[in-house]
Formats: sequence, C-alpha cells, structure tokens
Amino acid sequence: MKVSVIVPCFNAEATLADAHASVTVQDGVDCELILVDDGSHDRTPAVITEIAAADASVRTHLFEENVGVSAARNRGLELATGDFVFFLDADDRLRPDCLATLLAAAEAEVDFVRAKHHLWTAETGETRPNPDEERNFGEIHGLAPSAYPAITSVYSSWNALFRRSVIEEGALRFETDMRLGEDRHFNLRFFERARRVTFLNAYTYLWRKDAGETQQATRRLTADPALAFENVAIYAAMAGRPWMAALPRHRLHLYSTMVVEMANRLTAFSREINDGNFDPQARAHIAAALAAIPADEVEVTLPSLKGWTEVFLPLYHYVAQHVGRPVEDAFFKDFNRLLGQVRRALPQNQAKARRPGPRGDESTAREIITAAFRRATERRGSAGRGDDIAILRKNGLLDPAHYRAAYADVARNGADAVSHYVEVGAAELRDPNPWFDTAGYLRQHPELLVTGINPLVHFALQSHMTLPWRT
Repeated sequence: MKVSVIVPCFNAEATLADAHASVTVQDGVDCELILVDDGSHDRTPAVITEIAAADASVRTHLFEENVGVSAARNRGLELATGDFVFFLDADDRLRPDCLATLLAAAEAEVDFVRAKHHLWTAETGETRPNPDEERNFGEIHGLAPSAYPAITSVYSSWNALFRRSVIEEGALRFETDMRLGEDRHFNLRFFERARRVTFLNAYTYLWRKDAGETQQATRRLTADPALAFENVAIYAAMAGRPWMAALPRHRLHLYSTMVVEMANRLTAFSREINDGNFDPQARAHIAAALAAIPADEVEVTLPSLKGWTEVFLPLYHYVAQHVGRPVEDAFFKDFNRLLGQVRRALPQNQAKARRPGPRGDESTAREIITAAFRRATERRGSAGRGDDIAILRKNGLLDPAHYRAAYADVARNGADAVSHYVEVGAAELRDPNPWFDTAGYLRQHPELLVTGINPLVHFALQSHMTLPWRT
C-alpha cells in the first residue's frame, strides 16, 4: 500500500529539511512526499525546489500568495496518488517506524489509523506525552466510528492514515473559510463515511513544542476574539448533521466540548469584557453557539473533554447553565466575576488538580447504584457474565493498558482486565477505557440495574448493532 505524505509549508526554511529527512527513513514503505508552499516569505520555496531536485519521490506545488493551510492541504490531496494520505506539519518529525506501524494496522475496512505523539523540544531532544492524548485515546482496533463517542474530539489531522478512496468518494476537502478548527471539521466529515477506525498506543510522531512556545492557534486567539469563537458556532451546526443527529452520546461529547472551549477562551478576554470592548462578532458567535446547544445534552464532567481542568469547573458549569438562553450583557459580567473568584482560589486549586470525587448526595447515589448493579450481576449468574466477557474480548472496547494503569490493585494482583471489569469493576463504577463513564451510563440506563448486563456490552449493542467483532 502506498502512502501520500502531504506537507503544507509556510516560512519553514529552518525546519523543512528535517521533516523531509524523517520521511526518507521510513523503511519498507512505498511513499510519495508532497510539499506545498503556502506563499512563504523566506527561502522555503527554494528549499522545496532543492529537495525535489534530489528526491524523485517528491511532488511540489508553490502558491505565489498565502492561501492558508487548508488550501495548501487541499492542493496536496489533488496531487496525491497513494492508497492512504498522511498529513505532516513542516516543523514536526516522524519517528523512523511511523508509517510502517500505522500501515500494519490498516486492515480490511479500516479507513483510519491514528497513533500517539510526543511533545518535542527540538533544541534539547526532550520528548514528553501530551496529557489530553493520554487521557482521551486508548488502543482500539477496527471499531465503527458510531460506536466511539470520543472520536468527536480528534482535533488534529496529522499523525494518522486516511484512506484516500473515502476522501475522494465523499469529495472531502478542508474548509478554506475556517480559520481555526478546520482539522477537526475535516475529521468529523471523514468519520461520517469511514467503516472502521483504529487507535494505537504506539508513539509515531514528534510535535514540535519548544520551551516557552505557545501554539500558533493560541497566539491568534489572543489577538482575535471573533476568531476564537467562530468555530464553536460552526460545530453547533455539525451536531445537526444526519450522522451526528442519530448518535446521542457523540452529541453529548461534542456539545460538552463546545461549552468547555467557550469557557476556556472567554478567560483570555476578561480585560476586553471589563472595559466594554469585547468584539461584537465574538458575542454573536457565542450567542449562536449557546442557542444551538440543547440543555439536556451537556455534561461538563465527562473525562474525555479536551482542555478540561478542575480549576475552571465552576466556569464550565456557569456556561452550561446558559445554553438555550439569550446572551445578554449580564452573562459576560457574571462570567468575569466568577473568573475573578476562580483566579483568587487558583493557588489552592492547583495543588489538587484532579477530577472532583463524589461528595454528599453524589456519594450516596453511587453507593445505591453500586449495590443495585452488584445484586443484578449476581442474579444474572456466571453464564451471563461469561457471555459479557466473551463479547468484550471480541470487540476490543475495553482498554487493558488503561484499566491496569488507572486501577493499581488490578495491576498489582495480575488480574485479567476484561474479567475483572465484568466480574467486579463495573459494579464498582470503574471505567474500562479513557472515554466510557460507567457510572454515568448506568444512570442513563437504569434498566441495567435490573438485568445486570455489563454497561459496556450494552453500549456496544445499542450504539451500533453491526459492530464489527474482532477475531
């Protein structure tokens, strides 16, 4: 199978040769490299020309003017001839076994394969995990996208194989009018058409994050509040597309992420809000997004929300309380007032940056659910639990590595993760992977407190009746 590696380039003269070199060492992979210059002002076009002259596998296109990363990637897609497409940023690098690792997992009907990445400081060579990546994506193989709600939080398009036939049959391209969030928008439309997806725990990509550097998007957000909230409103519309409309848990993830993003981004503009200079277009985007979110489809304590931090939990709750309501000046003033309280408490809260545990009535509710579900599983008997174990072994929904890492007693005792979750873990409200909330699912499906069917098994059957079992 052939891979087309597409590299959009803008003022990348200092890093492009390194990115190119990381592609040339992908042993055993039929690979073409497509370099697209986005109207650079430095020597990037000359570097691209030099690389192409020395490497016959390189194809190029040089835009005379800056057209944006989306247009550059779209031109790369027009030039691509591979079975799969892989996007590489011009300042990042591939690990030597990157493409071989991903291709090895590209089984029949698997249209998307993604692995993990390290944050990389080029000056020192230091690498470190990305916390959101570690929390949100465990290893799964050949799963239908409709059975994986956390797939709505795949924000980047790099470090993944996309089957090119799916892109072309759906006439998929990056939205050139979107200035932020265009990767995630492309991904969601791809997942609407994909048959199966695979996520690997292997590390295959180095994302350049030099010391003291902030993301380019973050710098642009700080400068342009309208830009900061434009794509949040766009994702409200995405939730209404037919594929997403039929998947309530996917919508829950998407809507909840939008609430968290709005709260996080509003914190960057507290000065403008206080001074009465907050951009009117940004206000319009916020109003459109809040009006489109159903009040009963937000849960800001989901464990897989990108950017989630306990310190800002009061802000998330505040924004969530205003979904479906008109946005008035009081919304912004009260948000700023609450933000001031959060900031004053920040030193104490930072010392205990963790998900909030059960307290008071919540603790009592969990105890009731635990006792009821434990009795139900006992009534179901060993044969029923055996069926659940067999199903989870086949469908790959439970992530053994995550389960053992999250629960030290399982690792310490050498217990089989699948058996433990079915026999006792679900009743103890443990989570089987980074994105499934056992306690929340049992609350949504109280009938399981009577039948004793394992919640993850029930979710698999309810969310996609033709879920492809692994062999």
